[in-house]
Amino acid sequence: MLGIHREEAIRPVIQQLIRTTVNQHSCLQITDSELQTRLISHKIVGEPGEATPLILDHDHLYLARFYKFEHEVARLITTRNRGIE
Repeated sequence: MLGIHREEAIRPVIQQLIRTTVNQHSCLQITDSELQTRLISHKIVGEPGEATPLILDHDHLYLARFYKFEHEVARLITTRNRGIE
């Protein structure tokens, strides 16, 4: 029964995250530290580098795919960034 309660507790956050990505944003900011703790304790939410469907990076919740995309783009920009001569 506890597992079902935990699922229902994060369902609205997942729904909001999906709406956020549909609206062209890569992540949802989670400023409530209690909610962050509940999310990270759930098996489908992990930290960067973990193989989970959702990634909580500091106060930003991502679908794992969008997290990877955003960080790959940032890496490519950083490696190509050079000073103007």
